[in-house]
Amino acid sequence: MACTTGWRRGTLENLTWGEINLTEGYADTPRTKNGTPHRTPLLPWVVKELSRIRPALATPTDKVFGNKNVDRAWHNAVKLADLPADWTFHHSRHIAASILAQSGASTVTIMQALNHKTPLMAMRYSHLNTDSLRDSLGRAWT
Repeated sequence: MACTTGWRRGTLENLTWGEINLTEGYADTPRTKNGTPHRTPLLPWVVKELSRIRPALATPTDKVFGNKNVDRAWHNAVKLADLPADWTFHHSRHIAASILAQSGASTVTIMQALNHKTPLMAMRYSHLNTDSLRDSLGRAWT
């Protein structure tokens, strides 16, 4: 979920079931690090997984993940993906921006997805790989 939304760790740790709309496929955070509220669309497979893990008796104020679950999930994911041990949760934000950039998303779209206030910050988070650059050059020169 972190890689598809670009949400910060603290936002995910504080996310409650009341802030997720599984029917419409979005999640809200009332106040982000930059002081603004933010609505994020959720991909269908994220909605499916959230539906699967939601406890039957969950209340709107119950946290979805909490710190212990995030820690455990992060360490397992890093290990399973054979990533360097020094990878941090913040890399997920860069992954979200980079995947959007590599798919051709505009800077405005990346700004909206990660709730950035400036185009410069969105560009700082977006990293294009060689294949994406080659494809863009190829389209430009055809």
